[in-house]
Amino acid sequence: MKLLRQPLFIPCLIFTILDGIAHLCCSGERTTPAAVAFSNGEWVMGEAALQNKAKNPKSFFSNLLPLVGTKVSDAVWSKLTKGVKASKQADGQVLLQPCNTSGEPEGSPKLAGEMLTMLLEWFKRLAEENAGGSVGPCVLTVSRRS
Repeated sequence: MKLLRQPLFIPCLIFTILDGIAHLCCSGERTTPAAVAFSNGEWVMGEAALQNKAKNPKSFFSNLLPLVGTKVSDAVWSKLTKGVKASKQADGQVLLQPCNTSGEPEGSPKLAGEMLTMLLEWFKRLAEENAGGSVGPCVLTVSRRS
């Protein structure tokens, strides 16, 4: 596995529409970090993941979308994550391994797509808590950074 670089996190805005009015849901002050971390034997998302980064950056993952569904070039690979262990699988998928502060593996490694799925499911639960019930169709947009 190779150590990689990544930005701190991608801020997300999550809204629910109730009676035609958009309501912001967030786990942080104004945004929800699109971040996942392994902490105390469990996966945490959003603001909790961001707070965990200070304690253990080797178990913090963000910027997952570029790691899913495409083969990542070596040039892009080196820019995507910082301080985490990652490996490219034969099929092009990226496997991420949370580690303790000493760099030893902690918990089970997960594919970037699995982490992204966990994060999107958590976003949905956050929206449902805000709406007071289940949510229907959603729109997911990704801003392009240069």
